[in-house]
Order: sequence, then structure tokens, then C-alpha cells
Amino acid sequence: MSSGDGISNSAFFIQTLLHRLGYISDIYAVDVGEGLSDRVVSYAHYQPADNQLLLVHHGFGHGFGQWLENLPDQKVLVYHNISPPEYFSSKSLQADLVLGKKQLTLWKEFMLGAIADSQFNKQDLITAGWEGNRLKTIPLLVDIDAIKKRPFRQDVVETNREIATLLFVGSFLPHKAQHDLIISFYYLVQLVDTPLQLILAGGDYASRMDELKQLTEDLGLGDSVHFQGKVSDDELYGWYRAADLYVSMSEHEGFGMPLIEASVFDIPVLAYNAAGIADTLGAGGILFREKKYRRIAALMALLLRDVRLRQDIISGQRKNLERFSRELLQKDLHNFILSCSHNEN
Repeated sequence: MSSGDGISNSAFFIQTLLHRLGYISDIYAVDVGEGLSDRVVSYAHYQPADNQLLLVHHGFGHGFGQWLENLPDQKVLVYHNISPPEYFSSKSLQADLVLGKKQLTLWKEFMLGAIADSQFNKQDLITAGWEGNRLKTIPLLVDIDAIKKRPFRQDVVETNREIATLLFVGSFLPHKAQHDLIISFYYLVQLVDTPLQLILAGGDYASRMDELKQLTEDLGLGDSVHFQGKVSDDELYGWYRAADLYVSMSEHEGFGMPLIEASVFDIPVLAYNAAGIADTLGAGGILFREKKYRRIAALMALLLRDVRLRQDIISGQRKNLERFSRELLQKDLHNFILSCSHNEN
């Protein structure tokens, strides 16, 4: 569990829903991040019992599978997607990701059911053999009410009012494809006379960031592409409020939480149609299937200046957000818990 991590945020959101439903809910983790000791307990202090329901968040292979199986608790998997190992060069990381997929198959034998946080992730579970009413898609990632209330840095908003801002949020890893976004931005600069900037925020992997900075310099974009790295939540939500367009070239998103966060703040979304992105955006945003940089740049230019088109996209995004209302997610979660209890009985 760490501050700002997608799976961690999901666990906190689910806890909020469970408390609203009247359940007692505590969160346990192997590694408790800095500043979270008042909200998260070490797994070593977990007190198992056969009348408890344990929600097991899964997004990475690990060596605690046997420990989980031996617990007397009733167990439900909450699956957040496992990235394809070929996107990573580390052999040990690849092995952990392969193990994570294998565990999907192994764990269906001793768990009551599974929740996938997207239709795309549900397909992984079906492939692993999960089926029937044991399996439910509930996007337990999106706390829209909390997103709207998050504190933000007003100075980020104020100092960027006079410049058209494109934003992407994602770790600096090859499959997030910031390089494609930088090249498209290069062509956009040639089409638009007004001041422009591209903001790239996300987990900092030094070697990858160095490659992207070199690409930026080679294209003569050094003054207009800004590598923010991992930023605080209040700075991130400042950038969401300052942005004019959210653009994703990512090759793999099990869900793509920043797409929803951008939608909450009425930022038109333009995204490469990969993995779970189409399902996440639903009726919102604009998707493209080919990375033809000049065409993408022309579309970005259109979205920056065509007020009516922007409003049409924003309307679609607002409609899509209705799927993620707290009341609907809470109802779906409660019904699934009750169905698991019924299946066990």
C-alpha cells in the first residue's frame, strides 16, 4: 500500500463503501507505505477467522499464495490487471508477472468469487477459468465524489491559464508510449500558433526518462515538454484543472484511471484504443486505432479550437461517469458480497 497507487486507492475506496454499508473493514498489506500506518496494518497482525470475508487485491505475482490458501477466512479476489511481461526488460519482474497470471488459475480453487475492475480484466479471469455468478465486473476504482473534493495547487492553475496544456499521466515505462505523444506534439506545434505545452506526470524511471528527454531535445521541443515525474496529489489535481486536452498513447491499460479523472474535470480525452481503454471511456472521449502522428496532431489541433466539438465530447464523458456513481458501485458490491455468502451456504 502506498499513497497515490491505483490499487491502494481502490482498497481505500472499497473500505469507504463497506463502512457506509455498516461493515467493519480493515486493510492489511505486506508493505505499508510512508504515512499510511494509521490506515493500513501489517499482514503479520492479521487475525484470521472463518466468519470473515477477506478481499484479496491482486495485480502482481508474489509468494503469499499458500499463506492465503491456508487462512480459514472466506476469500474473494479483487483483480486489477497484470501487465504483459514482454513490456519489461527485467527477468525477475517478468517472472513475477507470469506468476501473477498463474495464481489467477490456482486461486479459483479456494476463493468464493472474483471482482474484476473492468471488462478487459474480467476476460483475464475467464481465461483463467473463473465463470458464472462467481465472477462480477465492478469498477471499484472510481470515487468521483472524492476526486472532486481533492485539494489542489491553485498556483498550477493560475500560472498556466495563458498556455494550451496537453496532459498525460502514467509511469515512464515503454508501453505507456510517451514517445508517441512527444512526436505527435512535435507536429501539433507546427499547426498551432498559440503557446503550447505538454505535461508528462508519473512514476520516474530514470533510464526511460533520459531517452524521452533526448527525443524532446532532438525534436527541438525542450522548452515546451515538461517531465514532472511523480507529483503530489495536490499538484496532480492542479494539472487536471489546468489542462485543455488529455491525450493517451498507452499500449496497455487494464482500466486507465487518469482517463476518468480527466473526465471528472471536463477535459476532452483523446486516446489510442488499446486494452481496456474503450470500455473505460464508454460513450466519452475520442479513440483512434492507428498511430499516424500527423493525423493525430491535426485532431489535437481541432480539439483545442473547436468549442462545439469539445462540448460534445465533454457531454459524452459526463454521461459515461454516471456508470461510476458511488451509490451504484456500493449497491453492486453489496449484492456481490451477499451472493458469495449465499453460494457458501
